[in-house]
Amino acid sequence: MSIPAININDHGDPNTKALLEQAYRTLIQNYQREIISPVFRNQNLSGDLNSGSLKAARYANSKSQLYGTARAAQRGNPLREKPVLVQIKRLLEIMEEFEQFDARTAPAYLKEVISGRNDDHARTIARDTEEDFFLVGRNEGTQVTLTGANPAARFEEVVLQLTTLENDFFKGISRNMIYVTMNDATYSAFRVHLNLDTRNSNVNSAAENFMEYNGVKVFPTPYMPSNVNIMAQARGSIAMPNLVLPYMIDNIQLSYATALTTGFALTATAVMPDTIFWA
Repeated sequence: MSIPAININDHGDPNTKALLEQAYRTLIQNYQREIISPVFRNQNLSGDLNSGSLKAARYANSKSQLYGTARAAQRGNPLREKPVLVQIKRLLEIMEEFEQFDARTAPAYLKEVISGRNDDHARTIARDTEEDFFLVGRNEGTQVTLTGANPAARFEEVVLQLTTLENDFFKGISRNMIYVTMNDATYSAFRVHLNLDTRNSNVNSAAENFMEYNGVKVFPTPYMPSNVNIMAQARGSIAMPNLVLPYMIDNIQLSYATALTTGFALTATAVMPDTIFWA
């Protein structure tokens, strides 16, 4: 006879308790795709997130003037700063618990579950913060309509938004400073086009990611919002400092239940929203 767990629910039916007597030779974990935002998020921040916020500063390009202008005026031009506040937006927690009676009933199985739970919490934090990163990119960036006849042409359309960008801060952005992310369907179509249609010898068809195309870093990701197929951004366009509390295993008061707990913050903030384009 199978023994029902006290506080472990069946995934398909939350009203049904898991049967701990059932043997599991291998515990199947929920592996998730690697995150990519640490490669190009903004790291030039001042302050301490433990105080609640950090500051990212943008400085406008300098301007030339006729020789002797500063001497005549007895002063140079001031630096022009555009500060951006990066702060904690939302505090989240991961709180799970299990009963010691369940641990006694199926010690080997539950020990395997609990020993890897901190890794699972880490993956959840990575997923939630990565989704927040790209959500900010969509909400703060500029949507464009791509009309190119094939994936390579559409790729260049979105990249050109950055290489030709002109404002107080930029006179075009170099391709080695541009990062393009695609959802899996868009990336797959791009791969097929490069591998078959154009016979591009520079792309390794065996590699999971060809990494770079026309001087621009390219990444597939499952973490962008559902209505975003492709996003291009300059390095440092979004800041996302980390604030994660230590993973804890603690007894729940007046019981034999044990809590597995992690806390973390969502902080993604667009520092340079003018350098984010998506379609």
